[in-house]
Amino acid sequence: MTDDNETPSPTPPTPDEPASTPPAPTPPAPPRPSNRAGKLVLLAAVLLIVAYIQFSQTKPVELGPKWTQDLQAAKDQALKEKRKVLVVFFSKPESSEDKKLIQNVLTKPKTEQALDQEKVLRVYLNTTDHAEAVKKYRIKMTPTCLYLDQFGIDVKPPLTNPTNDVSFYSDWMGITLQKKLTTTASSR
Repeated sequence: MTDDNETPSPTPPTPDEPASTPPAPTPPAPPRPSNRAGKLVLLAAVLLIVAYIQFSQTKPVELGPKWTQDLQAAKDQALKEKRKVLVVFFSKPESSEDKKLIQNVLTKPKTEQALDQEKVLRVYLNTTDHAEAVKKYRIKMTPTCLYLDQFGIDVKPPLTNPTNDVSFYSDWMGITLQKKLTTTASSR
């Protein structure tokens, strides 16, 4: 008695019947031509992209010669000369918000004029390399701006992510730009 789920065993060939021959093996595929040059070009392109990304992320903030990363020296100078200090905290590498602050606020001519007019010392710090300052000033996000008096005390509450140069120096820092007087031959 056979079970319905069992497959019947094949019957062996009889001497009158020829034995079936197994199918011939499939010949191996011909070898593909090597595309080594293409692979090397692709690898070089990937390495260049990775190098570019790495370089662009490690490039320091460029704010100009009036900016420093030495907070203690700026505070010492501020105390000696009775000046205020602007401290800006950035992430490392700079976030898109950090870059917007640099482009739309800190490097604008009117901001530079306002800071020059008031003789404000300028410091920029990344949060990775200046963890002690981040802890001391309780920096929670970047960019964050601090406006310190000659004793290193906040003049204003910290400002996070300013987006406009005029509101930055006028509203937050309280600086009113003085018009530069120019004389011309016709006004004499």
